[in-house]
Amino acid sequence: MRAFRRQDGKLRDLGTLGGTSSQADAINERDQVVGWAATGAKNEDGSQVWHPFVWQNGKMVDLGTLAGQGRAVAINDRAQIVGWSETKSGAPHAVLWTRTR
Repeated sequence: MRAFRRQDGKLRDLGTLGGTSSQADAINERDQVVGWAATGAKNEDGSQVWHPFVWQNGKMVDLGTLAGQGRAVAINDRAQIVGWSETKSGAPHAVLWTRTR
């Protein structure tokens, strides 16, 4: 599974963060896209590690996490992104990313 967006009548693959999969969850009026992408690292159980991203200016940017995995689920036109991230214990916490440039 890969994240795509339609631009100028064509589908554009948004890429990954080094892994094999990604998913887009939201887009704003500034054409910034957010979601999650595999990093290429593996969890202890062998599954892919995934991080939240923002796609802007033609490239995917890793938003980082508190300690584990995470996901960006919405973005407004001020580029404020909300989502969640896991702590070292694996507990999910709500996150607001405000500086993505």
